[in-house]
Amino acid sequence: MSRLLVTGGAGFIGSNFVHHVIEHTDHHVTVLDKLTYAGNRASLAGLPDDRFAFVQGDIADAALVDELFAQTDAVVHYAAESHNDNSLHDPRPFLDTNIVGTYTLLEAARRHGTRLASHLHRRGLRRPRTGRPKPVHRADPVQPVVAVLVDQGRL
Repeated sequence: MSRLLVTGGAGFIGSNFVHHVIEHTDHHVTVLDKLTYAGNRASLAGLPDDRFAFVQGDIADAALVDELFAQTDAVVHYAAESHNDNSLHDPRPFLDTNIVGTYTLLEAARRHGTRLASHLHRRGLRRPRTGRPKPVHRADPVQPVVAVLVDQGRL
């Protein structure tokens, strides 16, 4: 049994991932979520107390992150400010979470030797201003890397 830390695990994608892991593995999952506009504690309802823990906190809090990494085998990073339109009015939360928070996780992973998988949502991507994007075809394989790693027992 592995001990996973899932950041942003109360969001839509993160909570579905947590439910998938609990249902299909024997891993213990700890969710770290700040519970901003995108997080909902209720999305984690019904998970077994003996294999699930919830910590409300910020991924930019180095002391908290370090404490959690010390108790974990692998980290799946979903926490992000993803509503890009909000950054036009107040970019600070995006800097704090997406840059400082991710850096905090990377440093903790380096210090503890912990495996870290990060999810990049396509809403956060922008097309290049020059050139044309590569066309996407229906036949192209789509495989969520983190879910595949869990199913293969590699995470």
